[in-house]
Amino acid sequence: TPPAAAAVATPPAVAAVKTPPAVATVTTPPAAAAAAPKPAANANLLAEAKAQLAQLQAEAAALKAAKALKAEKKLSAVAPEAVVVAPEMIKPKPFEPVMVKPKSFQEVVAAPSAAQPVNKAAQPAATAGVKATPAPAKSGVAKSAAPTGTDDDDVDDAVKAKAYEETKSAYTNLMSKAEKLKQLQLKRSKSAAVKVPPKVTNPAEAAAAEAATVKETAAAAKADAAKSAAAEANAEKLAAAEVAVGQAAVIAADAVLTEEAAVKEAGAKKVIADAAAIKAAAAKAAAAEAVIEEKVNADEIIAAAKVLIEQSKAAAAEAATASAAAAEASAKVVAAKRAVSNAAEELDAETVIPDFQFELAKQKAAFDEVAAEVVAGEDEGDALDWAEAQKQAQGLVSKMVESVKTGMVPAAGDTWRLEPAKPSAGGRVTVLYNPAKTPLSKSGNVTVHMGYNNWSSSSEVTAKVVMVGVAGAVAGQSWLSAVLTVPEDACMLDFVFSDGGSLYDNNNRADYHAPIANAEMMLQLLRSGRAVELYRQLTGDRVVKDNIDRVRQARRSKVKAKVKAAAQDLSRKQREHVLYCEPAEPVAGDTVRVHYNPNNTILVGAEDVYIMGSWNRWAHAENIGPVKMEHLEDDGRPHVTAEFVVPLDAFKMDFVFANGDAETATIYDNNNRVDYHVSVLGGVGDTGEPLVKEPPLYIVSISVEMAPIAKVGGLGDVVTSLSRAIAEEGHKVEVIVPKYDILDYGQIVDLTELPGFQWGGTYNHVFHGKVEGVDTYFIDPENQMFKVGMIYGTDYLEIPMTDAERFGFFSRAALEWLLQSGRQPDIIHCHDWQTAPCAKSYWEDYHNFGLSNSRLVFTIHNLNYGAELIQEAMTFSQITTTVSRTYSKEVSHHPAIAENVHKFHGVVNGIDPDLWDPADDEFLPRYYTEADMVEGKAECRQALCSRSHIQNKPGVPMVGIVTRLTSQKGIHFIKRAIHRALERGCQVVLLGSAPDPVVQQEFSELAHELKQDYWDSVCFHMFYNEPLSHLVYAGSDMLLVPSNFEPCGLSQLIAMRYGTVPVVRRTGGLADTVFDYDTDHDAAAWEGMTPNGFSFEGTDQYAIDSALDRAIDLFHEKNDKWRLLQANCMSQDWSWNRPALEYIELYHLARKS
Repeated sequence: TPPAAAAVATPPAVAAVKTPPAVATVTTPPAAAAAAPKPAANANLLAEAKAQLAQLQAEAAALKAAKALKAEKKLSAVAPEAVVVAPEMIKPKPFEPVMVKPKSFQEVVAAPSAAQPVNKAAQPAATAGVKATPAPAKSGVAKSAAPTGTDDDDVDDAVKAKAYEETKSAYTNLMSKAEKLKQLQLKRSKSAAVKVPPKVTNPAEAAAAEAATVKETAAAAKADAAKSAAAEANAEKLAAAEVAVGQAAVIAADAVLTEEAAVKEAGAKKVIADAAAIKAAAAKAAAAEAVIEEKVNADEIIAAAKVLIEQSKAAAAEAATASAAAAEASAKVVAAKRAVSNAAEELDAETVIPDFQFELAKQKAAFDEVAAEVVAGEDEGDALDWAEAQKQAQGLVSKMVESVKTGMVPAAGDTWRLEPAKPSAGGRVTVLYNPAKTPLSKSGNVTVHMGYNNWSSSSEVTAKVVMVGVAGAVAGQSWLSAVLTVPEDACMLDFVFSDGGSLYDNNNRADYHAPIANAEMMLQLLRSGRAVELYRQLTGDRVVKDNIDRVRQARRSKVKAKVKAAAQDLSRKQREHVLYCEPAEPVAGDTVRVHYNPNNTILVGAEDVYIMGSWNRWAHAENIGPVKMEHLEDDGRPHVTAEFVVPLDAFKMDFVFANGDAETATIYDNNNRVDYHVSVLGGVGDTGEPLVKEPPLYIVSISVEMAPIAKVGGLGDVVTSLSRAIAEEGHKVEVIVPKYDILDYGQIVDLTELPGFQWGGTYNHVFHGKVEGVDTYFIDPENQMFKVGMIYGTDYLEIPMTDAERFGFFSRAALEWLLQSGRQPDIIHCHDWQTAPCAKSYWEDYHNFGLSNSRLVFTIHNLNYGAELIQEAMTFSQITTTVSRTYSKEVSHHPAIAENVHKFHGVVNGIDPDLWDPADDEFLPRYYTEADMVEGKAECRQALCSRSHIQNKPGVPMVGIVTRLTSQKGIHFIKRAIHRALERGCQVVLLGSAPDPVVQQEFSELAHELKQDYWDSVCFHMFYNEPLSHLVYAGSDMLLVPSNFEPCGLSQLIAMRYGTVPVVRRTGGLADTVFDYDTDHDAAAWEGMTPNGFSFEGTDQYAIDSALDRAIDLFHEKNDKWRLLQANCMSQDWSWNRPALEYIELYHLARKS
């Protein structure tokens, strides 16, 4: 059972993590079993006790000397590393504390010359860095110092040297901590007085006073700890209390030495035991002070003290018997130490609160600083980044708040627990685990995996440690332990346990969790700190992105300006056989000469030709002609000419030609009702301001599709791209679409609700947002018409609404909203059968009732659907269009169009070069241009093969297919082409699906069949995926588009944009955009291009073979020319530059109708 947290199976190992046993085994034989010591040994013990007493006295005296040296040097504390479990201690009875000023250590005893500083690195591994005092030999107890046969004097010297070194080390540690605390105290300019009661000379009273002193001092320290400024003073009181403990024990030891000879041996042992305990107390006090400042785990210090106590007891047992007084004194010392330890822990817990408050104040200041910075900057980007940063930070914290409130999960008990129960950030924690009743009960080894903050760290698993057994566990339980370091920024610790392989105990997929101490404060720190961090990151990323975008936008603008100028130049050249001007771009205030060739127009054969017109879309007060045009002498061309002076305030020249003047003309050439228009440069207004562009039109498109938020086919692409192109020409453009429940809301910027309206028996909500920079409005009726999980297809659902009914409602609701919102667009542009009802409804229900300014333009995207509604729209619209010139001719005799063919125009669709740009396509593994096309497409092909799970074969053509699998798209051609391409050694990738489940099944079976023989060369992706389509366009060498009929087609245009050669059937828009490599040189030249693909005619499935074979042959036999063909495809302009200008002229024509 894997853990709930991800990627726990193989977490990184934690280097050099030591896990000492939970209980150090110390053998202490009972006093009754001790053999009687030899007289010589007794004498040695007595001497040793006296020496150690002197050392202890020196230790107390050294405190004063150490304080004098504090300005010269700070001594570093060495904390024991062994981890033991301390037994329950006896609480001392409270009485007045005794504080004794220590004498200088040097005043009492001089250090032996052989003494050396304790070297932690040299300590044996068994004691984990704690150096033990050697014990005399005894039955059942191994000697730790001298071998058998060693003289007692040698033993005595070793014992004394060892005792001296350890006492000095404990003293050094204590003084180092005292010095540190004193420095902190001085820094805050505060001090705490230490009361020194009269000395107690009675040994019995001293022994009792020792424990009471400790308790009283600890209580005082705890009370003072509530005041953050006096925390260090309290800690110093603890240090003073430990000194008092040492003095009290020294007095007790002196008293014992004066007893009768019969008890001298026991007294000696008592002195040794007390000395060891005092040394342990001193070491413990130093470590406790380290906890206060450095948050060292108190359990480890207590454990280290226990090791020293037990080892001292072992040495004392060698003296045979110990008096009851000595045992009682020792117990009191231990109890006093426990009180000191408890006080230190409480002091640490209470001192941490001011530290957090300080950090919280600091984080709040940083948080407030950023908030003020954002407000003062008034930068919309900064404000959005700050809001997003706070949102993400709150989201991060909110996931842990409930976990922190819940506490340990599961609760500490027979399965697991922590020591301490609430670890501190940056400290150490012992994890105890009993696998007896878990899935790991039979595992040989158990590994603990630790993460933190709901596994939110970057590596998810912070530690991975094999646990070790715990000695002395309760019968029937098999506790294991591991010591881990708590991360500094942890609020919640997360654990799972495993056998080191695939078997896990993850608490039934809930994992094990435990909050750290002060977790709620940590969460506050985390939230504010993370918000500031995220804000800095987001703003930094945005600056980088903005810079990149500026560079790319500058490149795009430069390319766009160049392409637009080339498009305008091409339009002029394509018109030169009928009309041209000198200069080509007239200038306001200058003379212009117009040349006209009647032989290529309906005026062919006319005896006379007149020009008549005006300026500024026929709105200027000054008119042109009628003027009879003349032949230029010795020109030799069929053109006639006339000359005019351009008005200073002109921006456009407008004219038509006729076979007579206003009185006699019978035939007019008005360019198929569009008239002839020539742009004028440099026009100025009455006050001298430049007239750069003509007044903008206000266009509203009503559509049921819009890319990329609600796209099924090319309709959605055209609506978005045409709207962007018209807006770039300076006109105001808005789009109205239904608010489907399947909209891609991630592509809508700043979606907000506006006032709605009551209509159609329901309330209609209205929303506004930006889609690809276009103002878009969404209508959302409460009758749930667009909450059906799809755009099309309700005809087949068990609901009382058909698609025609839903879209008919929407068409009229859009007009109603225009009326009720007070809008007066110049043009209402409706798209395909879905919004065809707008045309009739406008003229019958709205034009005479408030929405009076508009004219209707209707575009047919596919005549294969909704012919009856299309015919109605053809009648009521002022201008109608379709999406290519060839398709307009192919359908001009259709009953839905024939009666209104005079207002029917073909305009070839374009693609948006910003949305389809291999130099800036986030869905590609690499950007590329014409310059590095070969390398870029190679990398994209590799990615496509990896995505399709086929082998990459760069030496053969990659044939791509991106389509809807319908009869219109030539299903039989597609099947034949796939077989032929594979037979020729090509690779094939298909992306698309069929709305007909029968066709979907056919292609699924075909894919299975082909995999038997071409498993490494073919892949069918039987769905549509926008990012994957970009990869197919970029990674293929050629793209198949063998449609039975195609109004325009966009896939061949997109393919060329990515350097992929189209192989098409010559029909509709495919004939207008793809020029055969071998046969269409003249047609390509007319468009200012060179051939860009391969095409075929006919309806037989084998007709495609000729075009496909020629493409494959060129790839293999003349690969250099193939690469030039690909680069030529990339260089051609199939954007909306020219189509947008054509639509603008048609909009103006509609305004005149």
